[in-house]
Amino acid sequence: MKHFVLLLALIIATPAGAAPTPRDLLQAGDYQDARVSALAQDTVDGLNVAAEVMAAEIMLMRVDDAKDHAKDALTLIDRALDRDPDNVEALFLKALHTGFRTRSSSAFAIMMKGLIGDTYEAIEGFEAAAPNDPRADALYGAWHLGI
Repeated sequence: MKHFVLLLALIIATPAGAAPTPRDLLQAGDYQDARVSALAQDTVDGLNVAAEVMAAEIMLMRVDDAKDHAKDALTLIDRALDRDPDNVEALFLKALHTGFRTRSSSAFAIMMKGLIGDTYEAIEGFEAAAPNDPRADALYGAWHLGI
């Protein structure tokens, strides 16, 4: 019911004939359509929205394998960063999904692949690009709780 009300509000707020944006679909909870339409844009913003959808799916436990989902998201984020290496949102999503990957891996894999360091490096990269963004503090906090 909640999603229906959100979708109805979205439809009412959208100008006649205009399709909802991928971000609108994400905010309405329509994750599958949001990811498909974001990827269809084939832009840095579209790749970021698709990775954001995947983060929501991991956090809401709507995926069977969070580690593989995070790896797939990291592939999208790497494509975005290839196009725009200084994109703050992509750097944030890289740190977030690297953390998801690390947290979802076995202790053996974490140590052998150096995932703890990879996560910390990704957080530092985000903080360097956006030094006053409070999300960096949240990422550092999650990193410290995770180790």
